[in-house]
Amino acid sequence: ALRQALSAEYQRARAQLDTLGDVQAILANVEASLRASTVPQMLWRPVTDAEAAALVGARDDTTRRANDAIAELRRIAPLAYLDKNNPGTVQQGALYDQSDLNRLFQWAQANLAQSSAAYAQTVEQLNRELAAQADGELAYFYALDPDTPADRMNAFLQEGADLRIYARLDQMMSVPNSLAAVQRANGEPVALNVRARIEEITTLRAMYAENRLRAVGDSRLPTAASDDAARLQIAETILANPDYGFGEHGPVVLTTPRIDTRTKTVSRETIKDVDISLSGDITWSGTRESWDYEWDEFKFATPLKHDNGEWYVWWITAKYFRSGASTTPLNRWVSGASTQGDLIPEANFR
Repeated sequence: ALRQALSAEYQRARAQLDTLGDVQAILANVEASLRASTVPQMLWRPVTDAEAAALVGARDDTTRRANDAIAELRRIAPLAYLDKNNPGTVQQGALYDQSDLNRLFQWAQANLAQSSAAYAQTVEQLNRELAAQADGELAYFYALDPDTPADRMNAFLQEGADLRIYARLDQMMSVPNSLAAVQRANGEPVALNVRARIEEITTLRAMYAENRLRAVGDSRLPTAASDDAARLQIAETILANPDYGFGEHGPVVLTTPRIDTRTKTVSRETIKDVDISLSGDITWSGTRESWDYEWDEFKFATPLKHDNGEWYVWWITAKYFRSGASTTPLNRWVSGASTQGDLIPEANFR
């Protein structure tokens, strides 16, 4: 009887091998492919072209791997001869069993859903923010009037008002620019409403610059907070770096009195494994990566010549990182945030 049972077992395993191939190897390959998937996460503005391309690439790769896995699992599921539930896990050396097949199937389905959701949620959020601008930020900028006392003081003449306004316009522009990046990465033409919003915010920036000239009478460089020669030389070196594309510039004015030291800790969950139970519950496990940033910084302003031949004041932050993430440029002065400010006549540089 035992010999007959063993013979039947052998015949069944042999028939499975002839029909399906090595089921254990197939399941191992499916798991390796799913584990290699970079499941995308929803992006928040500002979204660069590189980030948008990474999102779409991860979505497409994860979708392909998940669909391939589902097709392969469906192919072998009706005929695969697997134990119901082997002791231990495949990572511990156990053979794949029926519960592993179910686990891989649910894992693939979860990856498929999440990869599609990440892109859809990114686009949905950006479109929501684009629509919200019409009732909020845009209305505010259209209503700004340099002849209205409150606007004249708060938005035009108050110290630092122009820097705040231009930074706010940059934040607004990050919405349509992010949508445009995502659409380009997805192989779509940039939508008409997105292009229109980019043009609209560009016009509002020009309107503000013109109205500020009316309010202040004329635009000039800010008063220097320091004449430190070493920092002025650092600023000149940053401006001369072709990687930043600053181009031709005018006099440099230090707008902060000294170099300040900053610290910040940034963390991110790095998911290395996922376990999907038969009930469909997903349990993520992994490690938290964190980076301690420490840097010195100071700020300066300078006129930059644009392609149209006009000069605009730019506000630039110089940074010197002593620690950070793997991509952080360390132990050299680099350009941090830069914001475009007022139109300025060349005659007003001094």
